[in-house]
Amino acid sequence: MSVKCEEAHNHETAWHLGIIKNISASGLVIEAHSLKTIKIASNVQLIYFPQKEMHTPPLVEPEPVKKTGRLIWQSPDKKTIGIQLDL
Repeated sequence: MSVKCEEAHNHETAWHLGIIKNISASGLVIEAHSLKTIKIASNVQLIYFPQKEMHTPPLVEPEPVKKTGRLIWQSPDKKTIGIQLDL
């Protein structure tokens, strides 16, 4: 998974690799070690690349999932962020 903050002013505008730790219909928790502290309520873009095993025929190559959301919490010591997805 990759995450990018749309409202940052420096290196935070870059894409940061992360791992989905928890996911629901309305949001997700991402562990991203390179992402520094960002402002709560910042808009973010997300790209997730599903694993091939998650798809059944006739899908040969899974398409990336692109979503937007908003940062609702951050735990800098655990390098995790909580994102509320735009539905």
